[in-house]
Parts: sequence; C-alpha cells; structure tokens
Amino acid sequence: TRAEHVQDNTSSQKMTVKTNDHENSTTPS
Repeated sequence: TRAEHVQDNTSSQKMTVKTNDHENSTTPS
C-alpha cells in the first residue's frame, strides 16, 4: 500500500511538471 501511494504521488508530480512545461512553452514571457 505504501509503495502504491508513493507511486501515485510520483505520477501526479510528473503530470504537474508536464502541465507546467506546456504552459511555459505556450505563454509568452
């Protein structure tokens, strides 16, 4: 259960990073 919880957290963090990268690349600075 603990390993699954950690895996879920890692997946959400990766999703957040991907979203941030996409927003940064599409938003003029």
